[in-house]
Parts: sequence; C-alpha cells; structure tokens
Amino acid sequence: MKQNSLHETVLDEYNKFKRKYHVKTFPQPHDIFAVISTESAWNPTADSEYARGLMQVSNPALRTINWLYNTKFSYDDMFDPAKNVFVGIRYLRYLYRVFKQTNSAGITNLVIMSYNWGQGNVLQWLSMKKPDNSVIDEQVPQETKSHLFDFIFWREYWNRKLKP
Repeated sequence: MKQNSLHETVLDEYNKFKRKYHVKTFPQPHDIFAVISTESAWNPTADSEYARGLMQVSNPALRTINWLYNTKFSYDDMFDPAKNVFVGIRYLRYLYRVFKQTNSAGITNLVIMSYNWGQGNVLQWLSMKKPDNSVIDEQVPQETKSHLFDFIFWREYWNRKLKP
C-alpha cells in the first residue's frame, strides 16, 4: 500500500470517528499521524512482541476496544490499516477520557505515556505516595521517555505539514 493511500485511509477513519462521536479535542489528525510515525514509521505490517500494525495496537488495547464498542476484531486484523486505525483512534480517545477524569495537566502526554507504558503504570506513577525530584524521573522507563519525545517531535511535524 502506498504512503499516500495510507494517509488517506487514516484520514478517512479519523473523519468517520469525528463525525460519529463529535470529537473536537483529542485526538486530532496530527496526533494520530504522530502516533503512527512513532509506533511503526507507517509500516502496516509492523509486528513487535507486544503490538501490531500501523498504530501498534496491543492485545489489551484491542480487548478494551472490542468490549467498549462491541466489535469483534482479531489480533490478526491489526495488520489491516483501516481496522488498526479504527481501534487505535478509539483507544487513544479512551485513554484521553481516563486522564481527563483525573484532572491532570498535560493530558496528551499522559495518554501517550499510557499508550506505551500502560494505563495502570502511569496512574500508579501519578499516585506516588512520597514523590520527590530524585525518584519521579527514575520511575518512568527510558523507552517511555524516548517514545514521548518522539511523539512530541512528530506531533509538531504533522501539525505543520497537515495545516491547509
């Protein structure tokens, strides 16, 4: 599948999602393109030990979305770009709603950290009993920090590139 058609597939899935759920905040197209750039570098057959496809959807994320949206996607379906983006967008939105309820600042960063490190790990990190500057940073794995920095770069890149 060519890069342009992948971009079109992603935008088509996003537009369907936005129309159906009237989403005006997160995620926006540049957020989704940034996740894809960070997770798979636009390789629809990307496969790691934990996740698959463009948005590197994990089994736990897939189960969550199948349950919430009453869908029946399989893990192998995550190699299909449209199905992968369908699940990935909804999982990002689910995480956004979770962190919006916590009244946390920097919700987008927490969502992206959760997408990489897991929602439970991020919530546990935020609820540290005696946080201080000598342990806050050390609690977050380097992989998650690097993932967040990559996402921030790609988000800015796609924000500029996707502007009309």
